[in-house]
Amino acid sequence: MTASDINEQLPSDYTVEDSIAIISRYVDNWATEKLMYDQALLNIEEDRQEQLDQLVNTYKTELFTQEYLTKVIKQNLDTIINKELIAEYYEDKSEQFLLNEDVIQYLYVYVDNNYPDINKLRALIGNAGEKEINQLDSLKLGFKRFYFNDTTWVKKSEVYDKVKAINPNNEKWYIKEGSSFKLEDSLGVYLVKFKKIKKKGEEAPLEYIAPVIKQILLNRSKVQYVKRLEKDILNDAKQSNEIKIYK
Repeated sequence: MTASDINEQLPSDYTVEDSIAIISRYVDNWATEKLMYDQALLNIEEDRQEQLDQLVNTYKTELFTQEYLTKVIKQNLDTIINKELIAEYYEDKSEQFLLNEDVIQYLYVYVDNNYPDINKLRALIGNAGEKEINQLDSLKLGFKRFYFNDTTWVKKSEVYDKVKAINPNNEKWYIKEGSSFKLEDSLGVYLVKFKKIKKKGEEAPLEYIAPVIKQILLNRSKVQYVKRLEKDILNDAKQSNEIKIYK
């Protein structure tokens, strides 16, 4: 154990009393661990120690290999699995990707009850296109909460979390494709627009399911890539005489 090992255990704002307690606990733990290890070496048979050493070496090899594979796979496969491949897979198997709950594209703002120009906001929300959303974005410092990412599909349950005035008991009056409305509670006013809705049991939109498809394609490509990488590494080692196999 070194002084730097001990210093690493100390928080940046420690007091003298804190440091004494922390150092004492750390030293005790370190000493106990070291003494237990020494006792293990004295009491475990030599052949069993060799078996354990082999297990440690095997685990170390697997750990380093997995770390390396994770790195090279991320560097190489992430760029291979592009939007075109994802779209092609979706077109071929879209009937397999059915929604297990409603998903929605929407936007909303939540403002104080006395917000000065609520009608202007309501018009911007109701007619929300790129221009209107840019205008809303320029006003966002005056909003209590907001969500403008109306091209992203989200689960209906997320709407309940964001727009507290909507819940499973009253959603049928509000969650309708193309609807926009003003809804008040005791703390403020919600202005909401639901642009598109996909129902449970329908085919999931490509944009919503794309991350899942990408992972499927990555997993499939990963197996092929690892096999090819292992083969290439072995062949390169043979050609450069890094290894020799005697038969």
